[in-house]
Amino acid sequence: MKVVLMVLILFAASFVSVVAQGRGPMSQKAHEKISELEKLKLMETLNLDESKMVKFFARRKEFQDKIQDLNKQRNDVLDQVQNALNNEGNSSKDEQYYKKYVESIKTIDLNLVRARNEYFNSLRDILTQKQLAKLMVFERNFKKELRDIIFKERRKNMQD
Repeated sequence: MKVVLMVLILFAASFVSVVAQGRGPMSQKAHEKISELEKLKLMETLNLDESKMVKFFARRKEFQDKIQDLNKQRNDVLDQVQNALNNEGNSSKDEQYYKKYVESIKTIDLNLVRARNEYFNSLRDILTQKQLAKLMVFERNFKKELRDIIFKERRKNMQD
């Protein structure tokens, strides 16, 4: 247990240093560090045997790829909307013009929710309900901790 804690601390420290060095979007190296830290913490939280762990991370990777693709689609549509709004000038577009964008974004958002539900349903043969609950809590807490670390580092760098 002490070894796992030390590894987590080392990963967190190296992650913070990687994030602190980058001023813009996170580098690939930072994303890899975050993924490794998340994976280690998940392994500790879920306490799965090796075969279930392999299945779990394979499904998790599929889910993350699907979510990444849907988020890219959403951002592409939002970029189109932003361009249309910025280039509108004096010629106002009609409601129908923007309606197609709004509907597209709503559809993608719905697909994001569906993908998340499908992912959790697909884990029924791997995780118990208690483990699934742990996973859901873990995901929320991990994202919050990550945001807090990034916020503190940016704040610290602004003061320097």
